[in-house]
Amino acid sequence: MIMSARQCRAARALLGWEQWRLAVVSGITRRTIAHLELETVVPTVATLLRLREVLETEGVQLVSDEEGEGVKLVRRDATAAAAAI
Repeated sequence: MIMSARQCRAARALLGWEQWRLAVVSGITRRTIAHLELETVVPTVATLLRLREVLETEGVQLVSDEEGEGVKLVRRDATAAAAAI
C-alpha cells in the first residue's frame, strides 16, 4: 500500500494541517481527501502518490512493519522551517 487513510489523517495531524491545506498544497480536492480518509472511495495510485509526496516533503515519514502502520515527523522542509522563524 502506498498510504492508508489512517496514515493520511495522522500525517496531517502531525503537521497541524486541515484537509483544505493539504488540498491546496497537493492540488487534490478537499472532497477527494475527505473521501480517502473516510475510506468511502478507493483513490487512484496517482492521487496517493501525490499526497504522499507532499507529506514527505513536509517531513512526514510513513512507516509500515509487522506491528502495523504509522507515521513520524522526521524533519521539516528547510523552506518551511525558515518561514517559521
